Amino acid sequence: MGILSKRAESSEDLRCSFCHKGKDVVGKLISSPSDYPRAYICDECIAVCNSILDDERPDDAPAGGPARHPADRQPVGPPDASEYAAYYGRYISLVPGDDILAALEGQPQHTLALLSGLSQEQANYRYAPDKWSIKEILGHLIDTERVFAYRALRFARNDGTPLPGFEQDDYVRHGNSADCPLGYLKEEFRAVREASVLLFEGLSPEAWMRRGMASQNEISVRAIAYIIAGHELHHRQVLQEKYLPRRSGSRHSRIGGK
Repeated sequence: MGILSKRAESSEDLRCSFCHKGKDVVGKLISSPSDYPRAYICDECIAVCNSILDDERPDDAPAGGPARHPADRQPVGPPDASEYAAYYGRYISLVPGDDILAALEGQPQHTLALLSGLSQEQANYRYAPDKWSIKEILGHLIDTERVFAYRALRFARNDGTPLPGFEQDDYVRHGNSADCPLGYLKEEFRAVREASVLLFEGLSPEAWMRRGMASQNEISVRAIAYIIAGHELHHRQVLQEKYLPRRSGSRHSRIGGK
């Protein structure tokens, strides 16, 4: 069984045997171990299959491998207003429930499903000349989560060093997301979120409540986790309303529509 990336040199018109998308659209194609007949499955179809299996698995059945959470893990609820600058309330208020780890784990499949099947041309769409493209939004989510997770790590480890802010437009401008295949960005997004979840998962109750200074504002580790989740939800909403309304139930599509 082998993995074919976009850079695999082949003259064949390789396509996923399930969704029939070509290798120039998906992130990766995985080939069958046999040549008779040779079959392929793309990373997007694998994600759909995993989602179906997860939906059909009993609540008390393990997903495979060691249990992720300790049996006595307590949900980490939302921060109070003293734990973050007022500006971040717009993100924190978007996160439902009182278990931030569950929210962080469950979000990626919905955001990535929204982007499923887009061509590279469609993924470079922007609804106005001064707005980010779809790929730039995804790159922004990746960069921002890395920055905030780093802040959480420093403060959780009781590091009181004040941390500077960052200019998001400069990060997008120099991030080269437009030159990256959408499949690569999606894979990177999954990896970054998995790393964030593993970081937060290992924190003690005391670490969740520790605070530090970032961008000249005091913030708690717990608030950072909720900001990461709410920031993704905010941009998913923007994608649904401004970029991909047909996929959200609107009558007209911004991409390819009239």
